[in-house]
Amino acid sequence: MYANDLNPMSIHWLKVNIKHNKLGDRVRPFNIDARDFVRQLVADGKHFDKVIMNLPVCGELFLGT
Repeated sequence: MYANDLNPMSIHWLKVNIKHNKLGDRVRPFNIDARDFVRQLVADGKHFDKVIMNLPVCGELFLGT
């Protein structure tokens, strides 16, 4: 599973929770822009069937690009 958040504190606590819940390598955290994150997964040939994300302030603009 891949997880991404642009907020560094969110990633910090995600890593704490991964360790606390003994998930090891089952969750791979990233700290990059969402567009770049998805592009990187596609470029690396990673397979995924769901993307769950918070709605950005201007969601209609984000989805259109």
